[in-house]
Amino acid sequence: MAAPSLRVRRFRLRRNRPRRGDETVIAILVGLVTVTGAVASYAAVRVKSQAVEADRQAVVETVQTRSTRVSASIMSGHGGGQVTHYRVLHAQADAIEAADPREALILRGLADGLLTDQYLDRRYLTGEGVAARWQHDRNLAATVSYDEGFIVPADQPGRTAARADALHARVGHLTLTAAAIPALVLLLTVARLTAPRPRRWLLRAGAVAAGLLTALALWLALVPEA
Repeated sequence: MAAPSLRVRRFRLRRNRPRRGDETVIAILVGLVTVTGAVASYAAVRVKSQAVEADRQAVVETVQTRSTRVSASIMSGHGGGQVTHYRVLHAQADAIEAADPREALILRGLADGLLTDQYLDRRYLTGEGVAARWQHDRNLAATVSYDEGFIVPADQPGRTAARADALHARVGHLTLTAAAIPALVLLLTVARLTAPRPRRWLLRAGAVAAGLLTALALWLALVPEA
């Protein structure tokens, strides 16, 4: 079969050449997706910075909450130690009460002096003498709650870490959006070179894809995370 003549090939090229309206549409879509890619790339960098900062903040808050609980536990444990010493002195005083009342009185005075310790909150002390008991768990919970009012709540590191995860996920979505732009530009390039009928379908598909990508990029870039 003979090859098409030069005149036939030229006729086919003229027939497949996009009309002025199609050229305008293609130019608009290429410009739109180019801007969309720039917006998505810039937003990905900005959100990545926010995600890294949220990761760092979650670590800081975790250290703060653990430090708060350790400090509160040490303080409550110290109070418990003072109460234990208080009971021991009273037990010794009881043991020598009959033989040496004066020494027993001194021991009880020493024991009562222990209750003035700055780390011992007498609201969490029940009973007296050898029957005294230190409510460690209640004191610990109250101390932690008090400290959290000035530092961070116990669940704050978890909330910050969840926010960091959401930001990292948004970075991934923005990166995928930017990665889809070259494929869409290729689609529009193919549409420019095809025959009129398939070109119309390709342009429609490209317009829909460009609109969706632009809307997605703007939403990811502008809408704050929950």
